[in-house]
Amino acid sequence: MPDSPVTHPAIPDLDRRCAAAIIAAEGLLAAAKRMLTARIAPGGAVAAEALERDQFAAHGLAWMATYVEALRQTLGWARRLDRAGRLDERARLILQMAFGEYLAQLGTGIAMSQGEIARPADLGIGDAARAFLADPAVAELVAGGNTDAARQRLAALIDGDDIADPARGDETLDLTCSG
Repeated sequence: MPDSPVTHPAIPDLDRRCAAAIIAAEGLLAAAKRMLTARIAPGGAVAAEALERDQFAAHGLAWMATYVEALRQTLGWARRLDRAGRLDERARLILQMAFGEYLAQLGTGIAMSQGEIARPADLGIGDAARAFLADPAVAELVAGGNTDAARQRLAALIDGDDIADPARGDETLDLTCSG
């Protein structure tokens, strides 16, 4: 039987699920760091030849670390909005869509360029990635975060709307958007 269509794209208890997914993503990143360290610094110091040989994996690890930090910062942004009473449906959808997309890429492969995808197997963490994708919070955000229904709902909320607060609570963006 095919999956039934999503009628309401919002994921309930989003903050808790995102926080749990970050913990899982940090675990996946730690596994990747351990694997790469074992390959390029078996004696404790980085071996230049080993780093050259595993340059692709090192690049992939850097992208993974960037994605995990982006998730942390995105949740922080949403929490700041929530504390200010400004976490609306639009911001919630942006949050869940960002988590859905980045978590899916962390578990299956990050496009570093059009022709380079750093897959978990490239870093020697295929089993860890499968466990990561099976984590309940990760699985729910991947399955329901960045769906067509969520994208359509966000587009409907934005369509014709005057976004008077483009920075949405980010201090740096507030400074650049006010001038």
